Amino acid sequence: MNRPGRRTALLTAGLAFFLSACQIGRDALFIVTNDTTETVVVTWNGMEYATLPPGRSKQISLSSEVCTATSPPADDLRAVSARGKHYAYGRRACNGETWRVGSTPVSPPPS
Repeated sequence: MNRPGRRTALLTAGLAFFLSACQIGRDALFIVTNDTTETVVVTWNGMEYATLPPGRSKQISLSSEVCTATSPPADDLRAVSARGKHYAYGRRACNGETWRVGSTPVSPPPS
C-alpha cells in the first residue's frame, strides 16, 4: 500500500536535494573583494555598485556573452577608500575573475 504522505515526503526530499545541487559556482561569478583596511565604495561605469567594509565581498553573475564578444566595451570599475585612495580594475569584468581591491596599483583620481 502506498500512502500519499510517504510519496509527498520523498518528493520533497528529492526536490530539496536537487535545489541544493544547483548553486552557482565561483567560475560563474565576478567577485569584488575589499583587501584594504578601510571601507571602500565601488563604482561600475559611474554608478555605485557596492560599499564594502574591509574583508567583505560582493559577487555578480554576468551574461556569458560579456567576455566572448569580439570587441566588448570596457568596464570602468573603480573604488575609493574612506581616506580618498583610488583604485581601478583596469580591464573587462568576466565571470570566474576576482578583483581584490587593494592588491592592485593605486590609480590617479578620475578627471
